[in-house]
Amino acid sequence: MIKKNVDQEQLNLEHRIFMKFIDEFASSSEMAVEHKQMINNLYKDWAKELDFRYEYDYNKLLQQGAKRYKVADITKMSEDASCIIMEKADGIQMNNLMKMLKDFQADPGEYQARYASEISANPWLSNPQRVIEQLPDVITKAFDEMFLFMKKGGKSLMHGDPHMGNYFITENGSGKLIPMFIDTGNCVARSAGQIKTDLGFLTDYFVGNSRGLAKYFVAQCERVGHTGAMGQFPCSALVRNGVYNSKTLEEKALINKISQEIQEVVFNRRHNVTDVDAVQKTIRVILERNGLRMRPEYVTALKAQMQFFTGITEAASLSGRTINVATIIKDIPQALYNMVRHGQNPYSAVKDAMKYAYNNQTRATNVISQFVSERPDFFIDIVDVPRSASFVPVCNISA
Repeated sequence: MIKKNVDQEQLNLEHRIFMKFIDEFASSSEMAVEHKQMINNLYKDWAKELDFRYEYDYNKLLQQGAKRYKVADITKMSEDASCIIMEKADGIQMNNLMKMLKDFQADPGEYQARYASEISANPWLSNPQRVIEQLPDVITKAFDEMFLFMKKGGKSLMHGDPHMGNYFITENGSGKLIPMFIDTGNCVARSAGQIKTDLGFLTDYFVGNSRGLAKYFVAQCERVGHTGAMGQFPCSALVRNGVYNSKTLEEKALINKISQEIQEVVFNRRHNVTDVDAVQKTIRVILERNGLRMRPEYVTALKAQMQFFTGITEAASLSGRTINVATIIKDIPQALYNMVRHGQNPYSAVKDAMKYAYNNQTRATNVISQFVSERPDFFIDIVDVPRSASFVPVCNISA
């Protein structure tokens, strides 16, 4: 693998040009700061991908102790780190596999003949219905291991760009489907404290603790003041009635306000809470309308999570399902066990959710039941929702 037509000099020049454009054309000083942070974050990540030392080191770290996924091994690297030799990934690239499975559903009779060579090299493809049924959980379990399970040294490590072109689906030695990752030049390391925080977020989410979610997002965001017009958001009168300047609110008041909005929009209106990507988009709108923006250091991790969920969601859609969040729930005890094994007290990660569930048993049960139901139907009744509203493609709506 050799990076062609891209070098550090070119990236530095592009970076300087973008920064100059921002200084000249930004509509406000706050907008300039926001865009500069975004550009700095992008070029920082891209610069890493020019140096194969990052690719090599992350490749070895991501493989370390992996059970639910594989990583195509880098076997050699040139002395100047400009070239690497990596083993060929096994199986079928995920984006190509999705096309094959969609072709099977469109015309089952032609599938075997059309993909005879692929099936010959990967016999598991001869039963595409089995692949369709197992694929969402296969990817989810790989996500859980990267995101929640501590590796040696008390950290987790997630692939930083897990789009469907960066992993293949193959079989392990036991005949089970497993993802195999390539392109490890950008990974996201999470400390024990961050894993605790993430576990707290997940458990609060599973029981419908809107205050716990508000605390999580406020801690991850920076305040940017009045954000300007954001467009109509149809599901919440609180959000619809104006954009708020978060700099005028104390942290406790801001948490209370965002908690109230999340409760109204997400948990009180029977939002499809198993559609994690949709809920995060909804909450992001709430945060922006309240003058909050994710800190740059969290953006890469969030992007990686969303790419994982995109793959899971698209795979699940083949069988008419949403993400099976119960798979994630089942992995939380394993994540807690790993924390104990590495000398971390996991109780603080889940105590708020446990306390909330105990004091709000009916509400918590209603939320949890959505995750354990096999194929629940969810509807939101909204009157006079404009088709241009950003919320429309996010929800399943029944007028």
